[in-house]
Amino acid sequence: MQGKVYWSDMLHELHETDPKSFVPDLESAIKFYREDYLQVVRDNIENCINTGEPFDFEAIMVTAKKKERWIRAIGTAEFEGGICKRIYGSFQNIHQHKETEIRLQTLADNLPGVVFQYLMYPDGTDELKSVTKGSQEVWGFSQEAVTENTNLLWNQIIEGGEYDSVKESILHSIQHRTKWTARWKYVMVAAIVVL
Repeated sequence: MQGKVYWSDMLHELHETDPKSFVPDLESAIKFYREDYLQVVRDNIENCINTGEPFDFEAIMVTAKKKERWIRAIGTAEFEGGICKRIYGSFQNIHQHKETEIRLQTLADNLPGVVFQYLMYPDGTDELKSVTKGSQEVWGFSQEAVTENTNLLWNQIIEGGEYDSVKESILHSIQHRTKWTARWKYVMVAAIVVL
């Protein structure tokens, strides 16, 4: 790959650059990202070039006029003879959406208790999304831990003897498309003290 970059007029507008005078290359395009996102951007692009794995990430870029904007970058590599010849994709200005999401998350994190989005899929798998900071106090697990492994919570609900009734209430809500409400016993994980 030669490092040449083509930007549409819309992309120049997003970066606040002049399409007549600014000719981007790969390195100058990467340098538009805020410093704390540079490595993530580089890693995604290098991985795409080396392995062909597409990228889809959100990051903050700093425009030529020093304005910060949240963008979503999506890219796919095109290979010939096992060599990456080009990456093509799109950019989306998601600034307003992301700012709203951050404000809502901050508000939710300051509510007492824990707020979360629970998803159950047709194959029986499930996941938690948008878990607030209250998860540590209420469940004894961090937001990251429960979003990575819902079984942490299910195991404690099983310990409380409420697993079947909770699952049944979720399935009832899904099948009847009703608001889900439930109460259950939850056994907190015992703290381990190392001396």
